[in-house]
Amino acid sequence: MRDDFSKATIERLAKRAGYLCSNPHCRLPTIGAAPSHEGVVNIRIAAHITAAAPGGPRYDASLTSEQRRHHSNGIWLCQTDGKLVDSDEVHFTVAVLREWKAQAEQSSFRAILSGENNSVNAVPKPSSDGSIESLIERIRGAAVADLAGFRRAPSWPRHAIALSLRVTTGNTERQFNVETVGEVLSAFNELVIVAPPGTGKTTTLLQIDEAILAHGHSVAVFVP
Repeated sequence: MRDDFSKATIERLAKRAGYLCSNPHCRLPTIGAAPSHEGVVNIRIAAHITAAAPGGPRYDASLTSEQRRHHSNGIWLCQTDGKLVDSDEVHFTVAVLREWKAQAEQSSFRAILSGENNSVNAVPKPSSDGSIESLIERIRGAAVADLAGFRRAPSWPRHAIALSLRVTTGNTERQFNVETVGEVLSAFNELVIVAPPGTGKTTTLLQIDEAILAHGHSVAVFVP
């Protein structure tokens, strides 16, 4: 038997998160007006931090039914991130989700206090020093936000798609994949990704960024 949240608890979780996804890398609105009628579009979920029933992700047998149904055991997420955190309980631990929740609620409080939108944005604001590190962080944040949006689209593929990548130097070309990109780019300081819209530039950028960091390299990436 599941210890589901009551409607009052779900509403409380939504309001305390400001109706925004609590994932600090997402923070997208979870409810809004439907464009073609007077209804609403709802892409939210009140997720259990520790599972509502045995066998679920992060289930804690020491909790009572009341504790599992309590708002302290819930976190407000968009549907995509709700599925994400339940598919990988090793990475998305209880501690991680509680930290997300705390950040989201603090952000919604600051927004009310200041009268401005101070939510945790996926795209960081530029630092006052104007450093290249700040620019890289903003670009990567924008890519993460774009990718999260693409994953919500009905056309997002259900299976992985291998990308054909190549480095062009003069009249020569060299094919590679994201796993070997760190080795390929060890002699370069700049990378330009050129491809039609919707062919995986953002996904490639994120994977390349991780591969480069794993090999101890730093590279400026431009996506026309």
